[in-house]
Amino acid sequence: MSDLFGISLLVIPRRIGPFFAQCTVEEHHLDELQITEHPVEAGAAITDHAFKRPAQLVLQVGWSNSSLEAAGDQNFINYVYEQLLFAQLNRQPMQVVTGKRTYNNMLIKLLDTRTTSKSEHSLPITIRCQEIILAQTVTVSVPDNSVMANAPVTGTTQKLGTQGLVDGSKINISKLPPLRGASAAG
Repeated sequence: MSDLFGISLLVIPRRIGPFFAQCTVEEHHLDELQITEHPVEAGAAITDHAFKRPAQLVLQVGWSNSSLEAAGDQNFINYVYEQLLFAQLNRQPMQVVTGKRTYNNMLIKLLDTRTTSKSEHSLPITIRCQEIILAQTVTVSVPDNSVMANAPVTGTTQKLGTQGLVDGSKINISKLPPLRGASAAG
């Protein structure tokens, strides 16, 4: 916190995960609600017909070989660019702090940089980030037909805790119960 003409200022550093841009030119925030286009019955819960899309953020930022942080290293911007590429390839959700808000669970979707004769020793770059919406699943068990005549329909559920997603190619489909209404032939 600093004091400027008797006014207290709180400066929030902008960052993309572990990266602190030396220069922020522009921040473009995009929040969108996906709304169904088919008619909705009067009196229906509107929330059943709309959902929040992942937040997107476009940042125009930059680094320079002539900065104090570069400490005279003429390969500084190459190192920063390699680290940004690695963060994108690594696909680990990160926190992004802007002048407007803090985003969690963001991935780097796009890195766009152009080098000209004027920007040879700097790294002006556009970074597009997109939010990953995380969900948790809960597995429940229902009584089987040996206990109830129509257990899957009339039985009570039991919480088995939070479960993570599994690779679908590892599921043994021969162990799955037959679909309701499916014939033995097909």
